[in-house]
Order: sequence, then C-alpha cells, then structure tokens
Amino acid sequence: AQLKSIGFEFDSRDAKWMQRLDELYKYKEEHGDFLVPSTYPDNPTLSNWVASQRAQYKLYKKGGKTNLTERRLKILMDAGFSFSGVVNDNRQKETKETSYQDRVAFDAKPWLEKYKDLLFFIASNDGIETLQNDDPYLAEWNVKEHGDSRVEGTALTENSSVEGEDEMKERASLMEASDFFAFCQGTKEKIILLRDSADVEPTDKGGVCDKQRDTKVMTTGNDNLC
Repeated sequence: AQLKSIGFEFDSRDAKWMQRLDELYKYKEEHGDFLVPSTYPDNPTLSNWVASQRAQYKLYKKGGKTNLTERRLKILMDAGFSFSGVVNDNRQKETKETSYQDRVAFDAKPWLEKYKDLLFFIASNDGIETLQNDDPYLAEWNVKEHGDSRVEGTALTENSSVEGEDEMKERASLMEASDFFAFCQGTKEKIILLRDSADVEPTDKGGVCDKQRDTKVMTTGNDNLC
C-alpha cells in the first residue's frame, strides 16, 4: 500500500527491488531514518542493497549502464534517501563511539558495583539466561570472574599479600553465592509448587488414614491403627 501511494507500478521484474524498498521503509519506521549501516546483522541483505543503490547512483551520474531507472531514482529521492555514504559513515562512527563509552563506563565501575549489577539482573530476570543479549559487558565480566575464582589457588604470585589472597577468596565465595541465587531464582516457581504440594500431601494422607482408622475401629474395635 505504501508503494502504491507513491505511484510505484508493480512489475514482476521489480519484485526483489520492491521487497528491499519495503524493508527500507520498515527500517525508517523503526530507526527514524534510511541510514542503514554497512554491517547490519538484523538484515545484511538490506545493507547490501542500500550499498548497491549508492553504487548504481554513481554510475547513473557518470552516464554509465545502471539498474537505477528514472522511476526508482525518483522514488528514493522523494522518500529522502541519501545516496551519499558520508552520513551513514558518521552514524556508524557515532555507534562505535557510544559502544566504546559504554565499555569505558562499565570497566570504571568498582568490583562490588558490578557484582550488585549482576545480583540485580538475576533478581529482575529470574536468572542469567538472557544476560549475554541484554548486557554483554556484564556477561563477559561474570564469565571472567567465575574463571578467576576457579583458579584462585594458581592465580596468586609468590609476592601476593595476605590481603590479596583474602580478597580473592571472598570474591570466589560471592560468585558461588550468585550462582546459587541464580539457581533459586530460575527454579523458584518449581520450589513453590513443591512446597505447596508438600503442605497439601500430609493433609490428604491424614484424611485417608483417619477414614481407614474409623472403619477399622468400627469393625475391630482396635483404636491403635495408622
């Protein structure tokens, strides 16, 4: 419908081009612009197509043979598509700079603050199954700390102080505690179900037993049953 509204006549030869164009519109709806990065993991085909349109535009400007017809060119230009890679490169540069700043900010946090972030994540997400996707820096730290805690006996040098040894042992204990916390959070629903069934089960057994005892007492007169 969006393609029809801009006067694009459907042609079987343009099927793939129209499909990419529709994906480009969807990208703008999500990101607010047409600046698809040259490396776009969510849709690498789209990023390649965008690069191709810019390359075809250069051929068009030079008068060379190109698949960028007047109709396609008009659609892209009317939509506000940028045929220059300069703006796109700036976007990628900003993304890399933001990622670098995030990394620096995380690394600057004290160990205990990172540990608190890990506990908060576990509590908020019932475990660490999504940690890698949601917070890759924290996930990397978590893996590293577990590795360090497992080799704490060999990681210390001969010149390590007693305070350093105590600190490593304390951190190892805290990491073990985080594992247990993550396990509890991930299985708390099962634990609640087991607890509830344990509360109900004795009552049920008691009821059955009482009925059996009453029956025996009536038939045998023996009250010393169950």
